[in-house]
Amino acid sequence: MTVAIEMGQTSAGAPAALDLEELLATRLLVQGNSGSGKSHLLRRLLEQSAPWVQQTIIDPEGDFVTLGDRFGHLVIDAEEHTERGLQSAGERARIHRVSTVLNLEGLDAENQMRRAAAFLGGLSRSPATTGTRCWWWWTRRSCSRRPSPARFRTRRASSRSAP
Repeated sequence: MTVAIEMGQTSAGAPAALDLEELLATRLLVQGNSGSGKSHLLRRLLEQSAPWVQQTIIDPEGDFVTLGDRFGHLVIDAEEHTERGLQSAGERARIHRVSTVLNLEGLDAENQMRRAAAFLGGLSRSPATTGTRCWWWWTRRSCSRRPSPARFRTRRASSRSAP
């Protein structure tokens, strides 16, 4: 089944559409200067595909929180939750296949990174890692690189007693 996402019209007046299945099977980069319409394009894609796919939106400026009212996305205000709570919310979103908007508005850049990493860690956590602290440890450190295996074992073992 092909799902066409209507994006507008071509210069000839014909409908311009994206094949949702093709879009999900490939990658998409949206790049442009400030004010060039990136958020408008993303909103259009999100609105048109909402009935068909589970969506997770990391929203640093609060631009997409209204999707909750229109399409039933669960809006999570990251400022009101701990990293641990956000990890748990990510796990629940994955288990229940809920579309979410993680609103990072009001947080400084460092806390935006930490809280988004905690949420995404819970969202991507596999059953094989459930019960371990490996994602929790990693999100509390710099996200620029993963630790070496030897260092990871040491930190992971010592973090078990952490709250």
